[in-house]
Amino acid sequence: MEKARKRTKIEIEAEILAEAREEATKTHLVYTCNLNFQVIRPHLQELLDAELLEQIGAKYKITRRGIRYMIAYKVLDGIRRGSKLTNVFSEELEA
Repeated sequence: MEKARKRTKIEIEAEILAEAREEATKTHLVYTCNLNFQVIRPHLQELLDAELLEQIGAKYKITRRGIRYMIAYKVLDGIRRGSKLTNVFSEELEA
């Protein structure tokens, strides 16, 4: 049996942002992102400080800046994984 790979900080924060497309409570984020309250706290603070996430009362929601970040993350992750979707720029790279 193969050992599960540990998620990177960026992967965890991208997952939090993806779950916060709709307003989400901290409890919802903890359960859907498979974290605990102690672990999620610094990630939420960093996302709030970077203005990628906003807090609305007891809920969190991705910001426009966070959406732009997620688009860039998905493109870079696709390149890392060799996705054909991100190979649309291959002609410019070959020139």
